[in-house]
Amino acid sequence: MSVAAAPRRLRIGEVAEATGVTTRTIRYYEEIGLLTSTEARAEGKHRLYSETDVERVREVIRLRDLLGLSLDELRRLVEAESARAAIRREWH
Repeated sequence: MSVAAAPRRLRIGEVAEATGVTTRTIRYYEEIGLLTSTEARAEGKHRLYSETDVERVREVIRLRDLLGLSLDELRRLVEAESARAAIRREWH
């Protein structure tokens, strides 16, 4: 019987390096709701991210660059997609 390995958690610097943005940009994306913090963290503890978070940052950058959307427009788009995903999960 094999035990599935826990998904790798990345620190903010690793996410920044993987996506080509600064750590400040990632923090700002969290502040405005473009990137949701997936884990509660105790004060002084490091932010930890998943590969899904890395893909979310990459998607935000692609949409910003490709469509020329503002961060507010991107935030609304991300919120709408999250709402649609929740409805799909509920439906199934």
